[in-house]
Order: sequence, then C-alpha cells, then structure tokens
Amino acid sequence: TFALTKLRFKSQPLSFCVNLLSSLLLLVLAPMLLAQSSGSPEYRTMESHQHGQAELRILLETNLVEMEFETPAFNLVGFEHEASSSREKKALKNAVAFLESPARLIAFGGSACSPEAIQIDVSSVSNEEDEHQQEDEHDHEAEHDHEAEHDHEAEHEEEHSHEHETETSHADINASYSFSCENKSDLSYIEVNFFRVFPGLEEVKALWVGETGQGAKQLNPSNRRLDLN
Repeated sequence: TFALTKLRFKSQPLSFCVNLLSSLLLLVLAPMLLAQSSGSPEYRTMESHQHGQAELRILLETNLVEMEFETPAFNLVGFEHEASSSREKKALKNAVAFLESPARLIAFGGSACSPEAIQIDVSSVSNEEDEHQQEDEHDHEAEHDHEAEHDHEAEHEEEHSHEHETETSHADINASYSFSCENKSDLSYIEVNFFRVFPGLEEVKALWVGETGQGAKQLNPSNRRLDLN
C-alpha cells in the first residue's frame, strides 16, 4: 500500500536513518550555497509551490550518495488532493512504482552506484485506510470486464473533486534515496531522468554538496546532466 511505501526500505534501513542528520545538514547549507552563486533566478530555491518545478538535493559522502526529491504532486499525478477516483488511484500507484525504481530516474557517470534505501512519501494525496481496503482488488481492476464503465465513472468523479479543490490547496510528493557507490571519487556526473517518465516536470533545481565542492544547476528535459567536477 501507499502507506507502507512511505516507510519501505530495500536494504540497510539503519544506514539510511543514521544519514538523516547529513540530509538535514544539506538543507541548512542549500540556502547558503545559492546565496554564493550568480544570483540568477535559476539558482534560487523553490520558495513557492509551482507546478512544473521540482527540487533535487544531493549529498555526496564517502562512497554514499544521498538524494531527496521534492515536487508538487501535480507534476507526477495531475492532481493535488486525496486520490478518490479509480483513475486518480491508478495514477498514484503508477507514480509510486516509478519512484521506487531509481534506475529509471537517475544515472551515474564514472562510478557504479546501487540503491541501498528508498523512502517514498505520498501521504498528502493518499488515503491509508482506503488503500488497505482496496489493495487486493486493485491489481485485478485493469482486466475487469467493466473497465470502460469504471473509467467513465472515474472521469465524472475526478471532475467533481476538482470542482471542490481550492486554488490554495497544495500537496507535495517526496522521495529519498541512498546509493552506495563503488568508488565515489570517480563519480563525475549525475543524470536526472525524472523528465522521461513524468512529462509534467519542466524544471528540476539540483543542489549538491560534497567533500570537494558544491554546486547548483537548473535542469530540464534537454539538459539533464549535473556535472560534479
């Protein structure tokens, strides 16, 4: 379920928790990092909730790469309220599946890196109790004889839910990753491929801090590489 996804780890959960302090340190350093840069809008942090915009914070440690991806939910699922219709729940399930597959979202240059821990938080747009009740039924829904009818009903439900969604309501989705690298000193770049699976993303503001330096760059579908040297 989505609730379990929020706390699901592939391996070495203790290592991921211990490194949480380092991630918090990165959050503190990020504004200072941006203040030292050119002052161009492309180096500003995500001060407000903007559709199409996301932020990727990266901490480079000894043979470890920690990442935190933060985005408005709309960029990934197309809505920012609790998923209610079958169409919305399917979109959310697909988004979680992609986020749980970092090999499709992130590529490393110069060093082989593998995911050690993954934490996905979609609580702002999911209903824990509802997902528990429908988990067993959801996998069979796509092949149901009345799929077309369900989609038609979902369309009306989705329109109705949007009518009641206020303009000021915001919801974010967060994904945290911990990668183990064979030789981090050889790591030369990180390629961010979230754009390939989430067309709602237009720009990702990437911030990185490491033992040998720091940097910031605004990425887009035609410029996905973050150079670390």
